[in-house]
Amino acid sequence: MTLAEFIGAAALALIVLSMLSLIARRRRAFDRVLVRGPDGAIVGLGDHPRPEGRASGRGIADRPADLLPGVYRLDYHFPADMPTRVELVAAGDGIGETLLIAAGDGTIGFTVEVGGRYHFVIEPADGDSPWSLAWRQTIGPAQ
Repeated sequence: MTLAEFIGAAALALIVLSMLSLIARRRRAFDRVLVRGPDGAIVGLGDHPRPEGRASGRGIADRPADLLPGVYRLDYHFPADMPTRVELVAAGDGIGETLLIAAGDGTIGFTVEVGGRYHFVIEPADGDSPWSLAWRQTIGPAQ
């Protein structure tokens, strides 16, 4: 290999590496999402922490949560012999959706279409049983 061939090969390798770096940088830019506030206005651009939370208690309760659009995982723990209802209610309009009626331990998925303030309403059948919930976003909004 002559010196000219070596310099040509090195230059070609630098060009290829530069192109790969540029492609990766642009791909990361497309992975970013628009972060919207409760009123729908854009409040940020980029990666955002995925909403998550925990709540526990006894009897009928209401626990607030700020949720962004996306798919969520809800882990629950109720007494094995006591059916418990969990409803997700939008704070703005009061419209609710029953997420589950179950006893024991388990996991379900649910989707939030519009981000904002919500309330988990927990209702054990006997009105006094202990319970615990944990939720976290698993998939962000589609762009």
